[in-house]
Amino acid sequence: MRTFKLALGLAALLCLGASLGAPETLTATSGSDITHFDLGNRDFVRGDYLAAIAEYRQEVAQTPASPWATEARFLIGEALVKLGRYQEAVAAYRDVLAAAPQWDRRGEVWYALGAAHAALLQWAEAAAAYREATAVETTSDTAALANLALGGLYLDATSPVYSPQQAVTRFRVAAVTADPQAAAAARVGLAQAFLAVGRVSDAMLEASAMAEHAPTPGLRQAARMVLASAYTARREFDRAAALLAEPGALQPAPQASNRSQVLDVQSFNQAANMQLRQQGALLNLLGAPTMRASARQMSFDEKTGRLSLSQEVRIVRGPVVITADRGTADLAREQVSCEGNVRLETERVVLTADRADVDYRTGEAHLSGRVRLVKNPGAPNEQVSVTEALTYSLGGEAARASGGK
Repeated sequence: MRTFKLALGLAALLCLGASLGAPETLTATSGSDITHFDLGNRDFVRGDYLAAIAEYRQEVAQTPASPWATEARFLIGEALVKLGRYQEAVAAYRDVLAAAPQWDRRGEVWYALGAAHAALLQWAEAAAAYREATAVETTSDTAALANLALGGLYLDATSPVYSPQQAVTRFRVAAVTADPQAAAAARVGLAQAFLAVGRVSDAMLEASAMAEHAPTPGLRQAARMVLASAYTARREFDRAAALLAEPGALQPAPQASNRSQVLDVQSFNQAANMQLRQQGALLNLLGAPTMRASARQMSFDEKTGRLSLSQEVRIVRGPVVITADRGTADLAREQVSCEGNVRLETERVVLTADRADVDYRTGEAHLSGRVRLVKNPGAPNEQVSVTEALTYSLGGEAARASGGK
């Protein structure tokens, strides 16, 4: 299970799955014989995942068509996840699906495959696998986990599958599960999705209920964070600050030791990823509900109203997408400055530069240092120009350059 990391947007983080746990208690033989499958289970439970993989592979080699071989293939993937070898885990899970396409646990395999892709930041592939899991498993715990994961992916502004409205749908489906913990996690996610689509009152109803009645401390903390974000969206900053100042409101994320704790940890991490939003930094960045921002590292200075971002910075407002190595946002002046591998993209142009200073009040972006302007990128009439400095109008196609060549 990945611990919390600012970025994924959301990532996120219901979109980051976890291993489905230790092997079930299974016996491959009826007598006293010990099989490679049995030895692999023993090593897995002990935490010796390399030894477990070796034993499971021996089982597959000796009895490739047996039910134990199918289980062994799956557990190879689980062991690889435990070792952090996600790309190999992807191959292992796909091997299970190819070898046993009708296996009665294939929904779990699809879910595990989605989680491995998510760990590799392969969001489109993760979403596709999660959708397969929900198609195979319609009412199980695995279906609830997959729908929760999909909801998290759809809420992640950095994900290519970003779609808050679809997140609402997925969380609603997940909330129907009989598992009270999964249902509560889904309702916390639903509250966050409501915020993303502008249904603040609905978000407050769901978050308030879960802040009071969710079955675990992590979920109650997550709900309080979403509720604070709702207050921030309504410009009720004092109420948001008071809620976050409550004892235990922002505690370190718990660690998951087994599958039953995964939902609690993931929901807490997802809400913790919104911590800066609750301070008015992300959810209402520059006071614009359509503004989204993400980075691996962020900090917010409440006195100056300045948000600092570094590593994989991404700022989105309407059709304008800015990526860079680092950046700052002045919330009072509605200005953004980015440096290092800056890329500013609109529907019709792509600009790259060493630095960009964007003023959303005037609608102008000033770029400097090796500025490259591409009009109609990818089209037959593509035009490219290079200059040392350029001022570009975000509301149109006007550009003033100096030092061009």
